[in-house]
Amino acid sequence: MGVLDIFKKIKKDDAKTSSDKHYLSGKEVKAIAKANAQEMRRLEKEKTRKKPESEFLSEMKDDNNILEIEGLHSDFFTDQGVVNAVNGVTFNVPLNSTVGVVGESGCGKSVTSMSVMRLLQGPSGQIVEGSIRFKAYDFKRDANGKCIPVYETDENGEIIYDTVLDKKGEPVLDKDGNAVKAPRQKTDDHGLGIFEKEEKVFDIAKMPIDEMYRLRGRQMSMVFQEPMTSLNPVFTIGDQLDEVTLLHVPNATKELAKKRSIEMLNMVGIAMAERVYASYPHELSGGMRQRVMIAMALAGEPRLIIADEPTTALDVTIQAQILELFNDLKRRINGSILLITHDL
Repeated sequence: MGVLDIFKKIKKDDAKTSSDKHYLSGKEVKAIAKANAQEMRRLEKEKTRKKPESEFLSEMKDDNNILEIEGLHSDFFTDQGVVNAVNGVTFNVPLNSTVGVVGESGCGKSVTSMSVMRLLQGPSGQIVEGSIRFKAYDFKRDANGKCIPVYETDENGEIIYDTVLDKKGEPVLDKDGNAVKAPRQKTDDHGLGIFEKEEKVFDIAKMPIDEMYRLRGRQMSMVFQEPMTSLNPVFTIGDQLDEVTLLHVPNATKELAKKRSIEMLNMVGIAMAERVYASYPHELSGGMRQRVMIAMALAGEPRLIIADEPTTALDVTIQAQILELFNDLKRRINGSILLITHDL
C-alpha cells in the first residue's frame, strides 16, 4: 500500500468516526513510516544505479533554451507523511539570458534550485517525478574514457611535437637515448588545455549521482544564500578556489589553478586579489565573501549560474553592487543566470 493510499484510508476512517479528529494514531504513523521507508529505499537505489548514458540523454523542446524544467515534483518523506515541496513546476531558461524565480519564503524556490543541482538532502529529500533537461558541452572521450585533447598543427596540418622536459628542465630520454617528444596541446587565453567537446542534452532528474560530477561545477554552478556557511572556515580562500579548477579542468596544475583563481577574484571586483587569496573567510566582510562565492562559481566557466538569494545577508548598497556584477558577468561569460529571490 502506497503513502497516498494510506492517507485516503485515514480520511475515510475519519469520516466514519468523527469530524473533529485531527491526529494520527500510532498504527497509522507506523504504516506511513514503513511506506515512506520503502519508497526512499527505492529512490536511493535508483540514484546510485549504474546506467548507460542512453538512459539519461534527452532532447530540448526548444533549441534556444539551456534549461527546461517540466512537471518537477520534489518531495520530503517524514514519519507523519510526505511534504510536496515542489509540486509540478515548469519553466525554461533561455540561452544568454537571466530568469528570475520570485516567491514568498517557504514556497519551494531553493528546493527547485537544489533539485536542478541534485543537492537535495537524501534519503528524505527526493525528486519523484518530472524532467530537468540541460544542454551541455561535454568533453569527448576515447575508448578508455579519457578526454581527447586538441593539438596545434603547422601550415600543412601536421601535429606539432615538443621535447618532453623533466623537473630540472633537461630533455627526457627513452631507452635508446633519443629525446621523448609529445604533441603540443592548444591552450585558451587562461593557459588551460583545450579538449574536444560535443553538445549533449542530459535529463538531470534521471542521471545517477556519480554522473552529476560531469555537470556540477563545470557546466552549471550555484551561489548559495549565506556565504559564511558555504565557505569552509579552516581553509584559505585560495585553497577553496583552486579546488574547483583542479577538479574540473583536466591536467590542471597547482600553479595554473592559482593563476586562474586570482583572475576570478579580479573579475568579480575584489581589490588586492593575492591578499584575499591567502586570507580565511572570517577575515573578509560579507560583501567580499559573497564575491568570493561568485568567483568560485565562475572558476569552472559554467554555462548556467544558479544564484539562490545571493543578496539576502547584505546591506542595500552591497546588494546593488552584487546584482550589477551578475548583470556584467552574464555578458562576459556568455552564459545564463537563474536568479532566485523574494525581494522585488
